[in-house]
Parts: sequence; structure tokens; C-alpha cells
Amino acid sequence: MEKWYPLPYSGVPGALSALSMVLFAVSLPLQIYGQNYFTLGLVLFWIGWLMALASAGRNVTISEGRVTLTYGFPFRVFKLIVDGVVEMADLNSLQRGKLFKYFKVQVIPYAVVTFYPLLYVAAKFSLPPIYFLAFLLIPSAVGLSLLMYFMLTFASYRRFIKYAGYTVVSTTIIANFGIASYYNAAFGKPITSDAHALILLILGELLIFLAFALYASLATKRHVILLEDTRGKHYAIGAVDEDAAKELTRKIVEEVMMRDA
Repeated sequence: MEKWYPLPYSGVPGALSALSMVLFAVSLPLQIYGQNYFTLGLVLFWIGWLMALASAGRNVTISEGRVTLTYGFPFRVFKLIVDGVVEMADLNSLQRGKLFKYFKVQVIPYAVVTFYPLLYVAAKFSLPPIYFLAFLLIPSAVGLSLLMYFMLTFASYRRFIKYAGYTVVSTTIIANFGIASYYNAAFGKPITSDAHALILLILGELLIFLAFALYASLATKRHVILLEDTRGKHYAIGAVDEDAAKELTRKIVEEVMMRDA
């Protein structure tokens, strides 16, 4: 991974990234319920993947008094050029540094992702098969993590991740006891006797833990450098650690801001 990489919060990459999250959330329940919705869900899922890849941060180039942000994987799809940087900040070091202050539009799709699976179940007036419950909660878990990431300061988000981790583990343990009891009452046999249901349930829970742990690790370790240009537009660059963030800010000051001055 590059030590600096553009984050897809601005322009067309930002719109595609946000829309890809919504498509992921919409596609999963459609595939779970199957029947006439499975093909539609699968199509939306792969469209979401294409959008996510197209908006993925590729590299950051600083030269000739400008910062160039490129997006797209495995090849470049978009390029944003930041001319005339008038303000720069490491949001991790600010006590009131919230991404929401600069990228408010991004919060809307994350809220949709968080609540859509629950709204979909309410609209269907039925729960999916019990062994698919964990899969249905994946978009909600990811959406909530992203929503809090934008709404909280970085110091508060670290505390949120810590306590959210404890909550996820304890809730899963309690929920498993409830699921086992319900399955036994409904089918007259323990869930351990149904290998298919047990494996899918465990797999769904592992995916929730994996997604939560991976995102928590990336979000709490990386630094986010905010740039504002002369037009008042904001851009975000991720740095893999504090040293990379310091090097990036120094380079932008010397090669862009001082040159413009």
C-alpha cells in the first residue's frame, strides 16, 4: 500500500463510493430472500463492486505547486487536481476534527446502509431463514461503523470502537443462545445437528467480526489529512501512520503552499 492515498469523499469518486455502499446494502437482503430477487441482488452487488473499485484511492502526486489525486483499481479512472491549497490539517490531532464538518453528504448513504436491512425485513413482514440473520446484519454493522467514523472526533471514535467491540462480542454470545433455543423449539432438534445451518450462521458471524476488526484497525491507525483549496472545496488524503502524515504535510507546505505564497 502507498503511504499516502486519496480518500473517496470528494467529487465523482465520493459519489460512486457512497452509492456502492448503498448497492451492497440493497443487494444482500435481495440475495438472502432469493426467489425472484436473487438475480437482481447479484447484479446490484457486482455493480457496487465496480463502483467501489473505480473510486478506490490510487496515489497522491505533489509537483509543480499542485496536489494530484488519482482513483481507480486496477487502473486509473479518475483524477482530481488540487490547486492553491489554502488550509491543511491532520484531523487526528484536532480535538474537534470531524469528517462530518467537511463531507456532510457522505453521511446520508451510510445512514441508509445502517438501517436498510432492518427496513427491508419490516417491509417483508418476515425474517429470513435463521441461519442468514448474521449475513443480514453485516451492512448494519459496517454502516454504523462508517457513520460514527464521520460523526465523532478521532479520539471519541477510538473509544467507540473499544466499547463497540465488547458489545458485538457479548451480543453475539447472547444471540447465539437465543437462536439455539428458538431452533430447538421450532424444529425439535438442536441446531448443532444441522451442519448447513450451523456453518452458515458461524460464517456470517465471522464475517461481521472480520469486517469490524479490519475497519477498526485501519480507521484508528491511519491519519486523515484535510486539504481546502481556493474555491473552498475539501479533499481528504489518508496516511498509513503518523510519520507518513508528517511527511505529507511537510511536502505540501514546501512544494505547494509556500510556492503559491
